[in-house]
Amino acid sequence: MAYQPLVDYIQQLLQRGYSQEAIKTHLLNSGYAPGMIDDAVQAIYAPRMTVTTAKSHVLLYTTLILGAVLLITFIILIFYFLKPSEIIGEIQLVLTSAQKGVEPGGNIELTTQLRNVPERAKGTVVLQYLLQNKQEAVVASEQESVPIERMGAHTFTFSIKKNIPAEDYVLQTTAKYGQQIFTESVSLTIKAIEKPKSEISSNVSVTPPDDELLKLGKPPQPVTPESTEDCDQDTILDIADLDDDNDDVLDSDDTGVCDTDNDGIPNTEDFDDDNDGVPDAQDAKPLDSTVGAGLGQQQILCPNNCNDLDVCTQDSCIGGVCQHTSSELCCGDFICEAGETAETCSMDCVDVPNLGQAERAQQLTQEALAAASTNPENAIASCDAILPQIERDDCFRQIAVVALNPQFCSSIINDRKRDNCYMYFAINRNDANVCQYITDRFIKSSCESLT
Repeated sequence: MAYQPLVDYIQQLLQRGYSQEAIKTHLLNSGYAPGMIDDAVQAIYAPRMTVTTAKSHVLLYTTLILGAVLLITFIILIFYFLKPSEIIGEIQLVLTSAQKGVEPGGNIELTTQLRNVPERAKGTVVLQYLLQNKQEAVVASEQESVPIERMGAHTFTFSIKKNIPAEDYVLQTTAKYGQQIFTESVSLTIKAIEKPKSEISSNVSVTPPDDELLKLGKPPQPVTPESTEDCDQDTILDIADLDDDNDDVLDSDDTGVCDTDNDGIPNTEDFDDDNDGVPDAQDAKPLDSTVGAGLGQQQILCPNNCNDLDVCTQDSCIGGVCQHTSSELCCGDFICEAGETAETCSMDCVDVPNLGQAERAQQLTQEALAAASTNPENAIASCDAILPQIERDDCFRQIAVVALNPQFCSSIINDRKRDNCYMYFAINRNDANVCQYITDRFIKSSCESLT
């Protein structure tokens, strides 16, 4: 422990301005031991060092605590303003089906799901289903609109037509939500329907059981050269074929006349049995509408598919040329026409919106028009919140015209309305770039000729 009188003496000398080294030399010359001098000096400076060190520790601890509080506050704010569902990741389309195969005329159940959708998301998802063969040609298509709230697990029944050939297919589903497009697909096998076969020789007098023939409306008869005929050339003799002319009408319900194209003119009197526009005399396969002229070899005149993906046209192939005939009643164009009801076509004929819905649609349209030029994202959000679909499409058309921005046209679901929106810019703004987005080939041709 330091000698207090010596401590006081050293403090007095320090206050007079003497240096620590000078004081120490003076004390050594006066007979004080070095250890005693060091203890006295340490007693003078130790309290100051302790206070300084304590202040440093307090400052360090305060800084650490303040940093931890700020970090915790920042994390709380993130989870409060951005819900976990909104920061999980990008929206993902999932397509599943428990069925791997189906017969022609059957149905396949599909389940579509949009994952990582924000809880506060609003609007409509447009789903398009395309059945593609190995050559990636579309042989069947369907489309529907589903509210985003129901996309947690949405089920759709896709119908397979009876005349689709048996082979492997890919069923592709495309989901459009706002400006985002997602695509998924599943593999599908269409199985052939087995028809009964009968091994019959023209030299053997054997007939099927009498009761079977009676079911078909034909009397029992002995085998003759005529009974070995095969009207539809499917390798099943007419005497054993349940549908002689392959017109999807059983012989028991048919006239019994061999009429391949089902035009009411028997093949024996018809100059074009398959109604492909090529006379039988020049047709490589008179009973196959996909094969035309060329007696020595098959010449494919019709493409694999004439489907123009327009639900309002009837598609066919005549003489090797795809024909698209507009239907008087069209279920799927979002227009409730005379003759359509909510029961026969729920997609077009929805319940008439009440006054509150109409006022809401008008209010949202005005908000979208006000924001169209300065804040496109808010304008799109306002239009997306409008129900029904007809009013929503009209909102996008109006903001496209007001903002002079054809990009808004892409959000219109109805094909014709979307094409007309693009045509506005081609006609009034002389914009040639919009023609590439028009889907109707006739409107597109008109657009290209104008610009």
